[in-house]
Amino acid sequence: MPQTDIGDLVNGDQNSGLGKFFTTEEIADYLAVKERTVYRRIENDRLPAHKIGGQYRGRDSAIEEWLN
Repeated sequence: MPQTDIGDLVNGDQNSGLGKFFTTEEIADYLAVKERTVYRRIENDRLPAHKIGGQYRGRDSAIEEWLN
């Protein structure tokens, strides 16, 4: 079984099946809000995200599902 590189997970290796993980800055740009708003929503469990390497990341599919 091939080893998965953390960079592949964060950047959305197409073979991982996990999709792309967005930074809080990318999420803020996508939602057209300030980055602080993204942090508040994550901290209040109102936005799906996980801490990876000490930084919050949101999976593209989870963000899309949350929007709908």
